[in-house]
Amino acid sequence: MHEGGVHRSLILFIVKCTREEEEEGQRRIKEQLDESLRLLHLIGVPLNDARTILMENDRILGSLSLVLNQQNFLNKAYTIVLLRNLTENTSSHIVERLNEDILKGIIGFLEEVVSSFNRTSPNVSDTAQSSNPRVRNKVHSKLDYNLVIKQAVTAALMFLLETSSWSRNKHILIDLGAVSQLIELEISSTGDKRATELVLGVLSRLCCCTNGRAEILAHGGGLAIVTKRLLGVSIAADDRAFSILSTVSKLSPEKAVVEEMVCVGTVEKLCTVLRVDCGLSLKEKAKEILRDHFDELKKFPCIDVRLLTKLLSSSHEDLLAELLKT
Repeated sequence: MHEGGVHRSLILFIVKCTREEEEEGQRRIKEQLDESLRLLHLIGVPLNDARTILMENDRILGSLSLVLNQQNFLNKAYTIVLLRNLTENTSSHIVERLNEDILKGIIGFLEEVVSSFNRTSPNVSDTAQSSNPRVRNKVHSKLDYNLVIKQAVTAALMFLLETSSWSRNKHILIDLGAVSQLIELEISSTGDKRATELVLGVLSRLCCCTNGRAEILAHGGGLAIVTKRLLGVSIAADDRAFSILSTVSKLSPEKAVVEEMVCVGTVEKLCTVLRVDCGLSLKEKAKEILRDHFDELKKFPCIDVRLLTKLLSSSHEDLLAELLKT
């Protein structure tokens, strides 16, 4: 088989396997499917071939959808990386009109990832030096497994970020519980900066919908985790976190959103933004949110109205000069 056509042949074989497995459920076919997905993950799909492959065979996405909604967790991971690879440069029409089962499978995968975060990993530093080859092989296998899952999580989030550009997909994702799962994923985060940026990016798009904003407020950790990530990850994360806070605070019922912002420390964090050395645009966004809700904030006894008034009335230069004095 010519090297340039290996990935194409494997994809077509996966389509064949999923059709036959659906019809016959044979163990041999399942094993062939597992191995094909693994090999395809190793060799990848060249970007210049991805678009033509999807256009040539309209059964590919349907077959990948079947794999995503089966039980094999590792196969789901392989499939998500493949799916991202295939759709990265494909027609926007294909991404806009995706089968709902694909989105359902991706959200289900992220849910499984969250549930697996609390499992104990092997102590690599201890076992890697073991003289027992079985122990070394086991650790190596575990590390490979974790790498695949990490790649799949990143691919899933990039895929969701792209697909959530369209209104239809936004509503489907919200109905599938994407907001809650993304929040849970970030709460369980192991400190992956890129993953945090992507999660906040998807949430910023989903909160453009009324139901998306309602889901963020309804989740006990929604505004809390967004607030926590502010000033703690990267410039990109800050921009996306502020996008979420601005949209939710401006377009949600004021009493409920202000109460939540006070309770989870969002107001305190916004005041911190005004008092530290950070980007001017962030300070402007923080001031805008606090100004919009100033009258409601004054009703809370825990709010230092005098300090808040000073922060809102002072120029950025004055606040910076005061910071330098301390």
